[in-house]
Amino acid sequence: MRPVVVITGNIASGKTLVSQTLTEKKYPVLSADDCVQQILKDKASINQIQSKLPKSNTQRSFKENVREALYGNSAFKSWYLPWIHHLVGNHVQAFVESMKGPVFLDIPLYFEQHSLTRKLATHVWLVWTPVALRIHRWQSRFHASFTQMKRIAAWQIPDEQKFRNVDLILLNTAQNGMLRSQITHALKRL
Repeated sequence: MRPVVVITGNIASGKTLVSQTLTEKKYPVLSADDCVQQILKDKASINQIQSKLPKSNTQRSFKENVREALYGNSAFKSWYLPWIHHLVGNHVQAFVESMKGPVFLDIPLYFEQHSLTRKLATHVWLVWTPVALRIHRWQSRFHASFTQMKRIAAWQIPDEQKFRNVDLILLNTAQNGMLRSQITHALKRL
């Protein structure tokens, strides 16, 4: 059976660096985040989401409104997650079926829980980063307030649970050479 490797981890853990390294090595990589961004540019999808978004009096962008509703409105979250998982799942399945040889899927933790991803994966690699480094990255990348970060963190699967459900843990301590070396060794074991 050919390898289908799910690369997963918390927000700001280093999944993108792992994906970039694999792409540099000429491996096919699909990012669930890129799929979501593509879906969020589609007019029909935007209309469907806007019909479900809670009314907002702020001047935030469409994506900011979606993010705020996702983290703060349980009714929207209950509708949005199955809807987006289904659409991303279609992208993932088509990508995997179109490739020969090893395939890599950059999938955040909430997509990892989708049953299609679990069916397709032959290996799961977790990119793990210490909490303090994750928080620093969240703040610099997303300009998130402490309250927003708490909401995002509440979505994260506890580390102990993550560690039980993976085949390999890639430790990312912000030393890119070390992470790239781990990737090279992991590729030899596929």
